[in-house]
Amino acid sequence: MDVKQRLARSLSADNPEILPFIPYLMQDIGVLGGIPADVAALVKKHSLGVPGAKALDLACGKGTVAIHLARYFPLDIRGIDLFEPFIKDAREKAEKMTLEGRVRFEAADLFEIVEREKTYALVILNGATEIFDDLDNLFAAVKKTVEEGGHLIMDDGFAVDDSVPYYRREDFEKALQNHGFKWLDFKPVDSDIVKAITERNLAFLRKRTDELKKSYPDKAALFERYLDRQEGQIALYESGAVKKGTFLIRYDSD
Repeated sequence: MDVKQRLARSLSADNPEILPFIPYLMQDIGVLGGIPADVAALVKKHSLGVPGAKALDLACGKGTVAIHLARYFPLDIRGIDLFEPFIKDAREKAEKMTLEGRVRFEAADLFEIVEREKTYALVILNGATEIFDDLDNLFAAVKKTVEEGGHLIMDDGFAVDDSVPYYRREDFEKALQNHGFKWLDFKPVDSDIVKAITERNLAFLRKRTDELKKSYPDKAALFERYLDRQEGQIALYESGAVKKGTFLIRYDSD
């Protein structure tokens, strides 16, 4: 899978041709991936907001989670995303909130970053499971950046039965064990909050999709395909077949 394909998959797209239009489609949507308050709740509950501790937000999107953590915890936070327009948005938001000294953003490939960035006390990975071939590849990559005794927070979900082709809880537990991780906590999403967010975001996406179809009628099928994928993913979570939430995982290689 090349870089453009990985980037498309990280944005829940199956065609890299959509990439030039993502900034327009997503201009009204700030939170991409995990819910900032849920991530912060786990950091607070498990006393992970240690002054000066290094935190790495991989696939940070527009930086919403990293910026939220920088507001409430004295962490040294770095946000990485392959999509430069999102990094530009993140930097502008951090500057506007005068948080530049506490959170930094860089446009870079996650797969290159994990090879050179080491010993982070906290690593965050939200909404990026799709770019890995499987859970073993995900945890093998991420553990390169986490220090011994460090933690991983990730937004995802697991299938409650065999009715949908998605990872089961036991799949997560097996992959975690294979790579020296231990499942510590799971904060389920508040279904009412998620429903309100997704309904609002879908309304924005439908509006921007209609606008792009008028401006680029020859690409109408491309835009419709992207919208259909977003709606299908949301319908899956809302069906209850996948239990979505925020995981807290500890890395102990022993």
